[in-house]
Amino acid sequence: MLVFGGRGAQLVFQDLWSFELPSAASTTGVWSQLSAANPPPPRTGHAAAVLGDKDMLLVGGSGLLGKDTIDVWVFDSACKAWSQVDMSSSPSMPAGRHGHLLQPVGGAADGQYTFIMYGGQSGTGDNDPFLGDVWNLTVSAPSGMCGKASLRSSTTIAAVATGSWVAQGQGPPPRAHMADAVIGGAGDLVLFGGFAGYSGGLNDHLLSDSWMLHTQ
Repeated sequence: MLVFGGRGAQLVFQDLWSFELPSAASTTGVWSQLSAANPPPPRTGHAAAVLGDKDMLLVGGSGLLGKDTIDVWVFDSACKAWSQVDMSSSPSMPAGRHGHLLQPVGGAADGQYTFIMYGGQSGTGDNDPFLGDVWNLTVSAPSGMCGKASLRSSTTIAAVATGSWVAQGQGPPPRAHMADAVIGGAGDLVLFGGFAGYSGGLNDHLLSDSWMLHTQ
């Protein structure tokens, strides 16, 4: 399992950690910090998903100043390096957001991976809108080909992937920070609950509904 970034009491991070699950040889899991070149800017509230067998896809989140983004990054485990996905050919772009979900849909097809993104909040203010939109994100598979930033540099860089967004309309009522899981061989997506508004303390608008998205 890989974990990137997040927020502490005062800082927003851009570190990358690996967690090795307990095994028959050891009943205790082990955390290890990974050294990865060209990391994304520090952020929290981003969404991440497995890309292929062992790479990582990261989308959006809130940066140091609380500004939301919708940039897309790939961690190439073969190169031990991050690269920002080139989205310049995408016909449309979602709004920046945090607290959204991201899940893979099916496997690779013609060297492309497809993910579904839903919801989140665009902005970190109490009155900033919660989102209920659904998007498909298609990303080319990492090549696993590594290089150097320059002839005099020891920094490893990974080949740049390309991607594209396609809007899929509206999903369940807007929310952020929901729980989600993929079930069944068809890759259907189930989400539960979430957060949909600030009212102060115990009066915050917390949700307890469940929804299923049939991806095929």
